[in-house]
Amino acid sequence: MNIIGCLDRPTSGAYTLNGTRVEDMDDNGLAAVRNRNIGFVFQSFNLLARHTALENVELPLFYAGVVDARPAALEALKEVGLEKRVHHRPNELSGGERQRVAIARALVLNPPLILADEPTGNLDSRTGKEIMEMFKDLHSRGTTIVMVTHENDIAAHAQRIITIRDGKVLSPA
Repeated sequence: MNIIGCLDRPTSGAYTLNGTRVEDMDDNGLAAVRNRNIGFVFQSFNLLARHTALENVELPLFYAGVVDARPAALEALKEVGLEKRVHHRPNELSGGERQRVAIARALVLNPPLILADEPTGNLDSRTGKEIMEMFKDLHSRGTTIVMVTHENDIAAHAQRIITIRDGKVLSPA
């Protein structure tokens, strides 16, 4: 996931993301590629505690140089059903709501790729199902989602499952 997300560099070979070779880019180039092409959803949400849901979702827009980020951030929060919680800080939100903020942040720039690392790991099963429905909807609209999970019932939602154990691919599907 770190190589796909341009967080780590491959030790050999070539990596082309959305038509751009990224393996030899400098840190600023990689940051720009991540900002425009990849949305990240983490198990631990990675929200900034001192910022509201709205401010957390505005962050990628700020880095992308969007001058008036508020309308897009509000729309992303509305899309995940949090339009009434925009002024709440992460500690005022449930785990499911925090994950929805993280998803809104990941999709606010409409990236072609979302990387989700154990996106339901800290959630109850009902909320996990809601998050998977949200991912299915995003996928149906053309977003590629790469998800890592240890949960078979969550993996069962995917169109393609690749099992990796101890760094080795066991079963591509």
